[in-house]
Amino acid sequence: MSEDVHYQGIIREVKTKDVESYAKRRLREFGIKKDAFYGSNLECLLDECYEEFVEVYGDLYRIESKENIPAYEGFYEAEKAGENRIKYNVKYYNGGCGFQEALESAIDNMERK
Repeated sequence: MSEDVHYQGIIREVKTKDVESYAKRRLREFGIKKDAFYGSNLECLLDECYEEFVEVYGDLYRIESKENIPAYEGFYEAEKAGENRIKYNVKYYNGGCGFQEALESAIDNMERK
């Protein structure tokens, strides 16, 4: 069922030279085996651990905090919160877009300021 959702929290960019190896290591730590239908370890990590990780514009982020707040109208806000960290506040209709798209809109808005 689709509904308005409102999240705010912090994401931290995962700084690594080899994202695929990082994803493989994290899957192993979480006890998740990559099924054959996943094209990569990163694809599997993003699908199986969507509450822990999100990819925004090709960069991998770990979700440090994600608070669900009662939703009343849509908006997409973000601001730098230290090195490699972004504080976000997004509210959207989850039948129209997903968390990743909402974060991308928030980051776009932040960069336009």
